[in-house]
Amino acid sequence: MNQKELSFIIKSAWDTYSATDLVLNPQEDNKNIGLDIDYLFISCIQPANKSLLLGINRILATQLAAKMFAITENEITEEYLIDASSEMLNIIAGNTKNTFNEQGSVGIPLHIDPSVFIQHYKHLQAEDVILASSNNKPIYIALFDGDLTTKFVTH
Repeated sequence: MNQKELSFIIKSAWDTYSATDLVLNPQEDNKNIGLDIDYLFISCIQPANKSLLLGINRILATQLAAKMFAITENEITEEYLIDASSEMLNIIAGNTKNTFNEQGSVGIPLHIDPSVFIQHYKHLQAEDVILASSNNKPIYIALFDGDLTTKFVTH
């Protein structure tokens, strides 16, 4: 998987399920996660043994949920925000899995605390990082080698 393929998957999914345009930022800007990320989800792709992370801003999550569930932004609850954001990751992860040309599965997206991720992020080596934006709000996607879901599960 290369950055061009992952960017195409992300843009295709976003353009299909969101009411806002997605702008992919230049590669040199992709090293830092923005501070304006409110929702973060991680999912594991097997048997490729990859983890995919999606970070999204609350405003974009609201717009995504409104379009995805065909409801007004006034009707959006926290549950809708989590459901829409995790479903977007599920769609991106499923399409990413298909590029590995393997039979397999995508794990259920885990909702994780962005501050926990940022705390651990410097120690994790992403294979690919894509920072995009919509309405000047960040969308963060990273592909990691290995199943990282266990690092973020709290008991």
